[in-house]
Amino acid sequence: MRNLCLAPALLLAVGALGAVESPDLRSNVGIGLGTMLFESMGYTDSVFGQTCAATTNGSFSNQLFFVTTGTGGAKPTSGFVQNRPLRDFVADNLDTLARDMAAGTGESLATLAELAGIAEADRAAFYAKLQANFAEIFPSADVTSEQVVDRLAAITA
Repeated sequence: MRNLCLAPALLLAVGALGAVESPDLRSNVGIGLGTMLFESMGYTDSVFGQTCAATTNGSFSNQLFFVTTGTGGAKPTSGFVQNRPLRDFVADNLDTLARDMAAGTGESLATLAELAGIAEADRAAFYAKLQANFAEIFPSADVTSEQVVDRLAAITA
């Protein structure tokens, strides 16, 4: 009976040793202060170091902070739908944005392009595309900012 209890522990130990030899160790613990701290101390190649880094990453929501802000090794979100500042801008400036989009120029379009990460060289084409699809983006006067963002994402995809 005692041997049956040792079998799961032995399997876990063998699996942990395999993880230590894995070439992609950083992906085991994620990003955060723990990864930064234990990586700088050189402890990411051990189960102990990875466990401490993962525990630290989960503490005090620091991993959540890095993922949300796109800092600390996290890749920032991209695109219209995931871009919170862009969504907030559209919600706060819906009328001005509609007016500038219909004209194909304006400060709100420039800000929209900046928030969307449109390169300076591609902005004229971006403005023209939005102007050409104005009726699809703003089909009625009661369109919501969420609908506008969804339509912008579909048109610019």
